[in-house]
Amino acid sequence: IYRILIIDWKDEAKLCIGDKTIKRIFWGLVFLLAVGVFLYSLTGNLMSKNNQRYYTQGLNFILQKDYQNAYYNFSSVERGNDYYCPSKYRAALAAQNLYDKNSASIMYKEVINSCQNTLFEENSRYNLAKLYFEQKEYKKAHSLFDILANSAKTEKYKIAANYFLGEILSDTKPQTAVSH
Repeated sequence: IYRILIIDWKDEAKLCIGDKTIKRIFWGLVFLLAVGVFLYSLTGNLMSKNNQRYYTQGLNFILQKDYQNAYYNFSSVERGNDYYCPSKYRAALAAQNLYDKNSASIMYKEVINSCQNTLFEENSRYNLAKLYFEQKEYKKAHSLFDILANSAKTEKYKIAANYFLGEILSDTKPQTAVSH
């Protein structure tokens, strides 16, 4: 026999004996769990709709060439949904159109790290490498172009990466420019 001290809704202490109290506690916990699951799924649907709305608004702003608002909307999409990778990639493109190379670089790195084995990763790696090349950060550009040249799934990225590797080698070491 279990003896449990409980306080009922009238704040009166009672000593309850037996299985009735255990059943009450069990069903109370089941009820709380069910309410928690319901609230979690409700907030998940709301978050998903918000992410979809941010993504759609970002696309509309891109069409209007309003890159500042596009960047804001794409950046607002949260991790863990289908809109995350395309949103972060498009946020990077919007930042580039705003000539904000630092923000573009951050977003491209986020896509490379979070969206592996997708076309967004490959596009981001290429665009980030080009940003580094334009800023004359040849060591960083070289490492990214080297990855693309050796493992890109898209042939155009392999060709472009090899071209830029040749350019980097000719800019940094003119006497030893070798095809890669």
